[in-house]
Amino acid sequence: MHLLHRGAVYFRILCIAGLLCSPVSTQVFGQDAHLQYLTHLYETGDNDIQELLLDEFENFLQWYPDGEYAGRAIHMVGNIYNNQGNESLAVTNWIKSALVYSSTVTGQRALEDARTLIIKNRHFNDSRQAYLELLSADAPAGNLETRWYQFLLAIEKVNDSDAYQWFIADSREFIQRYPQFLQNDHVLLNIAQAYDRNKQDKQAVYSYYKMEVLYPQSQFVPYARLRRGKLYYEELNNRDIALLTLDGLIGDYPGDQYAPEAQYLTGELKEKKYDDPLGAIERYMQMHRAYPNSPLTVDALFRAANLAEDKLKDYTQSIEIYQLIADVYTTQPEADKALAMAADVYEDRLKDYNNAIGLRLRMMQLFPDSPRTVDNIMAAGDLAENRLKDYRRAIEIYQIVTKNYGLSNKAKDAVKRIESLEKKLSEQ
Repeated sequence: MHLLHRGAVYFRILCIAGLLCSPVSTQVFGQDAHLQYLTHLYETGDNDIQELLLDEFENFLQWYPDGEYAGRAIHMVGNIYNNQGNESLAVTNWIKSALVYSSTVTGQRALEDARTLIIKNRHFNDSRQAYLELLSADAPAGNLETRWYQFLLAIEKVNDSDAYQWFIADSREFIQRYPQFLQNDHVLLNIAQAYDRNKQDKQAVYSYYKMEVLYPQSQFVPYARLRRGKLYYEELNNRDIALLTLDGLIGDYPGDQYAPEAQYLTGELKEKKYDDPLGAIERYMQMHRAYPNSPLTVDALFRAANLAEDKLKDYTQSIEIYQLIADVYTTQPEADKALAMAADVYEDRLKDYNNAIGLRLRMMQLFPDSPRTVDNIMAAGDLAENRLKDYRRAIEIYQIVTKNYGLSNKAKDAVKRIESLEKKLSEQ
């Protein structure tokens, strides 16, 4: 029995070996045959198989992304979308055919198809200029992956909301096909921006975060972190993660171009979301210490001064900040307003009319050409006249107006006031 069993085993092995070694009838199809099949489906014009047809073209392009018929296939995909009335996806595919496969006859035809539809169809009223600028630019050079990458950069700038999901899918396909491409951090950033611009806030924050995690040395990390912080703050209403994200940007990249905006936003968070005026003032003042040249700094200081005045009732601090704006940021818009507001605090909050007059007269020294200056000098004269009852001093102040603003209505008013005060003095 043992020998019979061993013989049966040997027989089975021989049978299996024979099957494995026997010829099998196989055929390897090529892209010509594949395209012939697709062309047949395409030319049937059967509306019931349009989705199948799109799937089949996608399969073809996965097999032959750099094949001689790839540009033609993408052009046909654009035609399918156009027949379906999806103008944005039609144009996007035609432009891809034209830019990525520009050397082919099909690529040139796709370019003209795209231009014609963009010009004639009112669907592109908002995006027409951006599309036409894209089409007028030189076609990208280099190998397929470089041309495809340049196409993604170009189409992203158009920001056609009807094609953003297609753009995201095409960008992901690019990364999948070329995982070692050196600029994939940029491709990921553009995916996040596409979500961001189309109000897909959660998808955007996680896509920005993905770019940070996968490419921590990328030059785009500070921008991605700023956008995450702003989205958590402004759209997702998560103050803690927003503050943590923005503080991380400031701490890791204090000298980056996006750090000043992050610093400003942390002050705004403390002010609006935490109701922490002390914390907000400190963060706003940091703008002056760390980023004095930022266009946001003066506004941050105004916010700090307003909080000190209105929330903390710390009028001395408020005046100091207003005067800081006037003295250090003299050439900036609204610096003259800051000096006037410091004078307002002396006048309205502290009833310190002498210091209020002093600051209003200082407007002439710092801001001689400001339209606010003459108003403040007149206000200083009014304080001397009506609050301090110092008529001689009031006359001296009004004379500054008549001397420097002789043709203005304010000067005419100053002349009348001088005459009235001189009459009062003569009667004393």
